[in-house]
Amino acid sequence: MAHEYVQTLIEPSQAHTLIDRAFRIAKSEHTVTCIIVPKDIQEKPMKAMERKHGAVFTGVGYSAPCTVPTDEDIQRAADVLNAGKKVAILVGVGALQATDEVIKQAP
Repeated sequence: MAHEYVQTLIEPSQAHTLIDRAFRIAKSEHTVTCIIVPKDIQEKPMKAMERKHGAVFTGVGYSAPCTVPTDEDIQRAADVLNAGKKVAILVGVGALQATDEVIKQAP
């Protein structure tokens, strides 16, 4: 259920901003967003937003931030792995074409 971002399009000129914001929130929060477009608004012509003082324009595209673990987090993970006695390799569908390479990594 969309609850992070639910907006109703009141004027066709809002479409660009509302849709851009909805996508950014959905991608960054990994959630569902919702824009309600009433039938009467769907039938109205859309005019481009004027570039004037006070108008807000969003940028094109979205770049997700690169999250890097701290040295402590890496050391804690290494300690867990090094403490193990048995090795398990969990391979996802992304390695489907890399069967030989995965087998080479197995002890």
